[in-house]
Amino acid sequence: MNLTEKQKNQVEIDIRHKVMREIRDKKVRMRPAFVFVAQKLGLQSILALAIVTGALVLNIFLYFLKKTSVLKFLSFGWPGLKIVLMTLPYDYIVLFLIAIILANYIVHQLDLSRGLRMTANASAFALLVITVGIGAFFAVNGIENTIRGWSNNKIPSDAAVSGRVIESSDTEATIKEDNGDITEVILNKPDTSLSQYKAEYVKNKVLRAIGQRDKTDENKFLAVELSFCVV
Repeated sequence: MNLTEKQKNQVEIDIRHKVMREIRDKKVRMRPAFVFVAQKLGLQSILALAIVTGALVLNIFLYFLKKTSVLKFLSFGWPGLKIVLMTLPYDYIVLFLIAIILANYIVHQLDLSRGLRMTANASAFALLVITVGIGAFFAVNGIENTIRGWSNNKIPSDAAVSGRVIESSDTEATIKEDNGDITEVILNKPDTSLSQYKAEYVKNKVLRAIGQRDKTDENKFLAVELSFCVV
């Protein structure tokens, strides 16, 4: 059954009257326009803060990798991977993920992705790219000089060691770690020797080893794997 134009207009009038009557009966008050504007501005501010926070946390994480050179331990295979997993600053990784998830949520709350017809995964990827881009901008402008020391994570000293060689022999090497400690690294594995390296070549090179601290002397480190790496 098709309604005439007059009937359609009457239906619209009836609906408006009904709505106005409900508003009067229930004393519903319309919120002022500035409330919606403030809400939108607040969400946009949180979105910007989440993106900048994500970029800053990313820089902290990258500076941490640079400072510790922990990824160099991957050359040791599975033992080296365990050292990396023990060292990573998971609090910053979680904070970065929270920032991306929060930013993605706000994007959809503001319907910013509707015009582009982006799915949740696509908008999250776009935010990740934007965050990495801002992080790269921070890195180029030397933001790492500000964030030094924000992450206190260090390579676990009881399981791995890294430092420059001061002197060496066939079975041990004395190194100076990044924190200034002098440590004697003892190759505690059969058929393993530093004799293949000339002492003058080894000196001042970086040595990395995986093993354990001597329980009786913290200044001695026992390299129990094929775990020395002079580069």
